[in-house]
Amino acid sequence: MDVGTEAPSAGSGLTSVPSTQTTGSLRQLEPISLGQLLDRSFRMSPAIFRRLLPFYLLISAAAVLAQLPHLTDAHPSYAFVGIILETVLSWYTMFAGILLASELWLSNDQVTRLDIASRITWGLVGRTIWLSLVVSVGTLVGLLLLIVPGIIYLVNRLLAYYLLIIDGKSVNEAIERSKSIMKLGKWYRSTSPVFRISIVALATMVIGGSAGVVIGGVSAASAAGTVGAVATVIVLFVGSLVAQFVKIFSFVAYTGVYYDAKARFEGADIVETLDLDTLPRGGIAQ
Repeated sequence: MDVGTEAPSAGSGLTSVPSTQTTGSLRQLEPISLGQLLDRSFRMSPAIFRRLLPFYLLISAAAVLAQLPHLTDAHPSYAFVGIILETVLSWYTMFAGILLASELWLSNDQVTRLDIASRITWGLVGRTIWLSLVVSVGTLVGLLLLIVPGIIYLVNRLLAYYLLIIDGKSVNEAIERSKSIMKLGKWYRSTSPVFRISIVALATMVIGGSAGVVIGGVSAASAAGTVGAVATVIVLFVGSLVAQFVKIFSFVAYTGVYYDAKARFEGADIVETLDLDTLPRGGIAQ
């Protein structure tokens, strides 16, 4: 339904919103099947990938730069510069990818000219880094104990990044809220967040793993001298682009799992999940 200045119809779950705040139509949150989740995620991912393509090209170039000392006689400093550049751009595209995924799930599957830069603040970056440290340490401790506790710890906190970036929660709030969401429903049911995240993770592992095998094979062949440096660089560059697309798919799918859980288990509607002041304005970005 279109969101404008007129009052919504009864039972719509939406309050009236000034038309100057947004354009287009907003999607009412509703539970979706696992098939719909995967299908919409695959269909949404190319739009975000195209929007962030310049950054992904730079990431791929940085990945090649990091490998140059191993492929040629280039100075080792090239590897250092490549790793730093790749890390910084990867963090930025993670924030941008999740924000754009949120926009797609809440809109009419259209990527608009969302001002990503204004949404990515130093405070958000700092909280995300702190969250990553907390989750990494907790997962490592769990893995050192009996492996399974580490996996459970990590899975229960996967949605914390989305709560922090999308909803602006603090680190502690995001972790606790993620744990609560992941405990909704029986884990083995197809409607549960745990089951759906497991399927998404499996899909990304299959796609990303296949690309990794090809890249690893070419790298080994290059080290053995059976494949030239140019061919290796091309495979590394393309393989990095494939890896970025897989990341986008995971961002979109995990965001969908989050919104589906809110709609399915909490009866949440668009007003409860959307900050109207941050709605995109302007036309559709091509």
